[in-house]
Amino acid sequence: MRGVASPDQAGEGDVAPVTRLELIPAALEARARGARLLVDARVASRLPGDWLHPHVAWAMAALLDETDPVLPLPRVGPDAVVHPTAILYPGVVVGARARIEAYAVVGGVGFGFAPGPGGKTRAIPHRGGVVLGDDVFVGAHTTVHAGVLGPTRVGDRTRLDAHVHVAHNCDVGPDCFLAAQTGLAGSVRLGRGVLVGGQAGFADHVTVGDGARIAAKSGV
Repeated sequence: MRGVASPDQAGEGDVAPVTRLELIPAALEARARGARLLVDARVASRLPGDWLHPHVAWAMAALLDETDPVLPLPRVGPDAVVHPTAILYPGVVVGARARIEAYAVVGGVGFGFAPGPGGKTRAIPHRGGVVLGDDVFVGAHTTVHAGVLGPTRVGDRTRLDAHVHVAHNCDVGPDCFLAAQTGLAGSVRLGRGVLVGGQAGFADHVTVGDGARIAAKSGV
């Protein structure tokens, strides 16, 4: 086994966890590239896998725990400004002219815990890092969590107000504006130019199209 990778990235020698039906097309392509599939039992009727498991997230966490990769130190692009109290974890890439304000935390471990046999839980390692594009603004006390297998992304020219939370594996498109206390759960995808009012909340795996307007205190 070379490593654990997401279905859209997995290749020869990788193990790709498949936890949801919408991952099936990418999983089939990964198998064609030589990856082995670790398939949740709930998906098995649609995708016979190389290995079936009733607790795929638990099994994935166990595989990740067996490896201890050295993540690269944060990389900050030209003319970017990082406040001295902000924290950039290993695996973070900051684009040119970005600005990160006081007490922001970029690349910390996401809120991911896998249920397992007998009601046990284990923390899922988050090793995918964060990629902030060019001209991104990250306000004070804002958090952008690291992805699990691939990076959490914030697109060029996107502005995150103070006290915004972007969870693991989110993909926020370019030219978005997220007002204070907006919260994105894991794997949310926002298109280009999305405007979000304060205290709006997004459930995990939600996709919002280009140019959408989300009013304050909305639940998506």
